[in-house]
Amino acid sequence: METAAGSASLTLVLQLFAATASAVAILISAYVAWRVQRKIAISRATIDFISKHEVSNPEWSEARRVFVEITSQQDHPSPMIALLDPKTLEQQRQYLVITSLLSHFEAVAVAIKHEAMSEDIYKDWNRSAYVRAWRKSQSYINERREKTQRSSIYKNFEDLAKKWDREDESRPHSMQEP
Repeated sequence: METAAGSASLTLVLQLFAATASAVAILISAYVAWRVQRKIAISRATIDFISKHEVSNPEWSEARRVFVEITSQQDHPSPMIALLDPKTLEQQRQYLVITSLLSHFEAVAVAIKHEAMSEDIYKDWNRSAYVRAWRKSQSYINERREKTQRSSIYKNFEDLAKKWDREDESRPHSMQEP
């Protein structure tokens, strides 16, 4: 009788173990599937964002053109700083364009920080221009922070651009862009 009871007990333990192992396997599989799907969704969201807001958006192209035009001026050490106190309608327009462009870069940095966008995909797409935009707008942003007493203005943009810039510096010279 003890053998039958022991055998039944062992069978019950094995069944419980099998059920628990199956449940754990299902949970692990579900977690892995969720992670894969999340990565795919973030990648798609990033590509959609780039396509909608940067590739096929004429306003973005115009903002980039104005930014390059302003930051290429040789007659002023930091031509963007004059836009902090716009005096003409053209300067007001340029101020709005620059603010829009910098806000765009800040939004990208926030989305990447919170893993709503793929850093790898966006970096492959726009790293050089992103870092260059930070370098060219750094004095303007610092002046704006000082003027408004808000040190957090475009802080995420700054942090991401500096991170990518440091990564560029640490890459072997032969792999850096010309």
